[in-house]
Amino acid sequence: MNINADYHTHTKYSHGLGTPEQNVLAAMERGLKRITITDHGPKCVFFGVTMEKLRAIRREIDTLNKRFGNSITVLMGIECNLIGDGICDLPEDPSIFDMVLLGYHRAVWPRDGMMWRFGLAALFSALADKVRASLAILKALERYPIDIISHPGEYLPVDIKTLASGAAQLGVALEINEKHSTMDERQIHIAAEQGARFVVSSDAHDPRNVGLVGRALALAERSGVLDRVVNLATPLTGSRLRFEF
Repeated sequence: MNINADYHTHTKYSHGLGTPEQNVLAAMERGLKRITITDHGPKCVFFGVTMEKLRAIRREIDTLNKRFGNSITVLMGIECNLIGDGICDLPEDPSIFDMVLLGYHRAVWPRDGMMWRFGLAALFSALADKVRASLAILKALERYPIDIISHPGEYLPVDIKTLASGAAQLGVALEINEKHSTMDERQIHIAAEQGARFVVSSDAHDPRNVGLVGRALALAERSGVLDRVVNLATPLTGSRLRFEF
């Protein structure tokens, strides 16, 4: 049991260790049919990627698809930051992106008072308003072309029932992240009851970790949601993707 696509990987353009090409080569070695390069949105204080660099990544990805297109599809992505109530740092022209992830990260300058409160909640969980945080994320899903919520609940506590229900209605997947175990079996089960679908991702910051999702897949299996994991390779589908974003 393994995945056939890794939709969350980082490179040296943000705070990864490798190049897009190294990530792609690692993905091919592991038999993946798709990989997304998802460096951080521009408002991440230490690791944000400027529009100029994002365009450079786009050019690299286009070249990689020409070189390796018979073996793997390379997608241009971005991991945006929630920076306000329903606001993220997706660049104004999202046309260069094939896939968009949205997550909450602490190293982001808050855009409004709500985000300042979320920042405090990230440090002191007793202050968390989980429903309000979930609604802020859902507002962003309505406003921007988001495909995946990355590591839901990481740094910012959420009400998984509220978040999963809204995400399911909007066609946005929840990530089961190899690096950040943010949802437990109970929460994943609750999300599935709301109709959520999932992707299992490496969140690799080193090419050696691309496609390695053993713990995340085991969590999905224990939670009984393998049939909802859209990038799972199965004997029935072989190398074909079970789901197309």
